[in-house]
Amino acid sequence: VAQYLVFQTLYLLFDRFVLGGNTPFTYTTPYWILWFLVSVILWKVIAPLLARCPFGAVLAVAVALAVLAGYDHSLSRFLSLSRTLVFFPFFWLGYHAKKQHFERLRRLPAWLPLLAFGASFVALRAMPRLPVLFLYGATPYQTAQMQGPGAGLSRLACLGWGFVLVCCFFALVPAGKTVFSALGQRTGQVFLLHGFVIRYLGKALPLPVLLDTTVERLLFMALLTAALLLLLHRHVATACAPLLDPVRFFGRLRRARTP
Repeated sequence: VAQYLVFQTLYLLFDRFVLGGNTPFTYTTPYWILWFLVSVILWKVIAPLLARCPFGAVLAVAVALAVLAGYDHSLSRFLSLSRTLVFFPFFWLGYHAKKQHFERLRRLPAWLPLLAFGASFVALRAMPRLPVLFLYGATPYQTAQMQGPGAGLSRLACLGWGFVLVCCFFALVPAGKTVFSALGQRTGQVFLLHGFVIRYLGKALPLPVLLDTTVERLLFMALLTAALLLLLHRHVATACAPLLDPVRFFGRLRRARTP
């Protein structure tokens, strides 16, 4: 909650004074990527309350609500309620996941998840493209120009295939430590800070013009990779500690001052 309050304030100030935007100064509508923090807060409140209920029953109801949420026009970006419902099935599965589940996934032959990823790529190229707004799960189906039973079935299919791809991803994750393990411990700071970089680049650079050729796209990807590595640096974590984890930082500070 403290993290959300800090970064909601920072992003709103950044939007107003750096980007020249006019986003209302509010804490009930998360700014852009911060929807995830609000959803995590709600999931962490909801999941323990449902822990005594049968796992399968809760999952079935969660999936049904995720599908039905798209038909409810009263749900919107307010408190990230729409996305909280749409993506809660994944949180519920992760909430109950145990070490042995990941060990079983790692026993799958490597070609199987690679085949699933390849099939996804081919399907996305061959099938009619889903509207981006539909994949966000933030607004009703109608906003993404989808309606009727087909919209609900499309979301159900996306949830199912998303679960398959998540399993495929974990099937390829090494069991032991790698050269990337230390970097992986600092991905939270990348999530919270990269929005400033992306928003500023989107305003400062004429991206539709710059990304016109393959070379320009590769150079832009190199720029983003450099920004990623910079945000992953441990010095960034140290410098931004009061913002990234204010409760723990000031708690340690208070304990250090206590005789």
